[in-house]
Amino acid sequence: MKIAIFSDFFYPELSGITDSIVIQGKELARQGHTVIFVVPWYAKKDYKVINAVKNDDWGPNIIIKRLPTIGVPNSPTKQMRSPIPLGFGIYWMWKYRPDVIHTHSPIEPGYEARISAWLFNIPIVGTNHTPMDKYLNGPKWFINFVCRHYAKYYNSMALVTAPSQYLLDYMIGYGLKNKNIRALSNPIEISNFSPVKDEVEKKELKTKFGFTDKTILYTGTLTPGKHVDDVIRATALVKKEIPSITFAIAGHGIIRKELEKLTEELEVKDNVKFLGFINKQVLPAVYKASDLFVIMSTVETQSISLIQGMSAGIPVIGANSCALPEYINETNGIVVPVGDYKKLAEEIIKILSNPDLSKKLGAGGIVSANKCSTQSVIGEWIETYKKVIERKK
Repeated sequence: MKIAIFSDFFYPELSGITDSIVIQGKELARQGHTVIFVVPWYAKKDYKVINAVKNDDWGPNIIIKRLPTIGVPNSPTKQMRSPIPLGFGIYWMWKYRPDVIHTHSPIEPGYEARISAWLFNIPIVGTNHTPMDKYLNGPKWFINFVCRHYAKYYNSMALVTAPSQYLLDYMIGYGLKNKNIRALSNPIEISNFSPVKDEVEKKELKTKFGFTDKTILYTGTLTPGKHVDDVIRATALVKKEIPSITFAIAGHGIIRKELEKLTEELEVKDNVKFLGFINKQVLPAVYKASDLFVIMSTVETQSISLIQGMSAGIPVIGANSCALPEYINETNGIVVPVGDYKKLAEEIIKILSNPDLSKKLGAGGIVSANKCSTQSVIGEWIETYKKVIERKK
């Protein structure tokens, strides 16, 4: 098959959307399918954020076409760029004539994807990753207008998918009427996120990263919706019971300075480690060196970092919000009320003080994570594309 993937997020911008479509595209190409990415152009400074250089030669079967863009001031990732609607995506669809178009964007370049599907009679699949009202500011009428517009964008698709049932229900609430919908996981690369071999390796890794014997971990962007401050507040309470507690934060974002200030105010500066950006070769070792993964986000539609934590065989704790309860259950972790850092502290102490419980939840997490692995999910995507193409004939 020849598959065109449209997105307003792409490498080198750090985001779960970027990770999922890059993993999907590379695996499809590895299996012999041709993948055409229609994605934003990024400036050199955007690559420097992750210490990378521009390289769009990704090997056989992958074509990367970059759209002209303008920078987005004060974006959460400090890399975001907005594609300019000049019709390049439509031209490339005329030139390459893919068998199916897969759009991950309800804005530009998603409009060019939808126009191309109509002009050239190409079946189109639409995936939504984002509950927009979690990110928008302004009067309620404006937020409702935008969310309704985004939901209705998908009504003309041959199939609509989302990585969780929560997000599909959310879209229906804002006007999605398409009956061809399906909750389908993003393919998540977890092959490198295996459990630690033994206590010797665990100790060596803890020494390498400066972690203590009781370390909790968060990986992801540092933005308001992630509520990393709740975990810092919980850390201050846990410290009273477990003085050696360490909270390791891997990632970057616009509220890092605020979080650093909070650690000083709560007198846990020495207990919280800001690791900054961690490259993908090192990240699995960071998980292995940790004892518990915590995410109190209220904007997740799946959470790649959560699944990676499960795959590493460590227990997880998450907020009872959005899609997190669909992935966290009694076999792999614990769900706590949104914003309840006191309850979070209790559960952290409970898990870290009970090796048998920790081991049990870690083992359950591995089983859960395997269901979302690239190997498990990519076959479903291939069959989904084939069915959509066949229905169009």
